[in-house]
Amino acid sequence: AGATWTPLGLGDKNVPSLVIDPFTPQILYAGTLGGVFKSTNTCQNWRPAGLTGYNVYALAIDPSSPDTIYAGTLKGVFKSTNGGENWAPINTGLASKKILALQLDSSNPHILYAGTLGGVFKSTNGGENWRPVNTGLTRKGVQAFAGDPSDPQTLYAGTVGGISRTTDGGATWTEINT
Repeated sequence: AGATWTPLGLGDKNVPSLVIDPFTPQILYAGTLGGVFKSTNTCQNWRPAGLTGYNVYALAIDPSSPDTIYAGTLKGVFKSTNGGENWAPINTGLASKKILALQLDSSNPHILYAGTLGGVFKSTNGGENWRPVNTGLTRKGVQAFAGDPSDPQTLYAGTVGGISRTTDGGATWTEINT
């Protein structure tokens, strides 16, 4: 419960993001400043899982199909549908490709949000196309998301300078720093 910590095999790598396979918790993916790494034995061993040479700041895993993984990099969003073996860029409509945060909708894994230095982008088709959803978002450097598990329309965005919230799936945002 956080009282003690043990290093688990990635050495001195900078690890901005982690995701766990929801069906097989022994499988973890680490987004590092050098690519994606995968462990199939609860972090005892790691192997490269693609995007070598990319700084991976965000990872998201499809809870209904955990072989589908999204990676946010400084060159856009990449998608793997085979557990990290192969990756393809999915950036159509992304005006800003410096992806710092990713969030899947809790009720529909085809809905995906990307946090960028230019604001929030939303895809409703698994990353095939993106559109900006920034109305009311006054601070656009989005570095983190938290989705409300009981209301998929409510999403919080951690920005440079504060927190904003949407209650309508990204259509409008309100700064809630006060």
